[in-house]
Amino acid sequence: MITLCEHGIRSFRAAQFLVQMGIDPVASVKGGTAAWRAAGKPLAFGDTRVEKSRVTESEWTHAGASRYSI
Repeated sequence: MITLCEHGIRSFRAAQFLVQMGIDPVASVKGGTAAWRAAGKPLAFGDTRVEKSRVTESEWTHAGASRYSI
């Protein structure tokens, strides 16, 4: 599984949480979409409807996701 966000911080925390939950392999794009764009990599845009997340970042942190690295 690959996690991704604008700057790579939230996706890294999400990846740590997923590893804690037993999902493996998991990767987070270092630097997020901002670094991807700065490296000249392609990005696609369009209408995408995503159901609102049921897990918030604070719940990941309280679950201990910030204590482990992948």
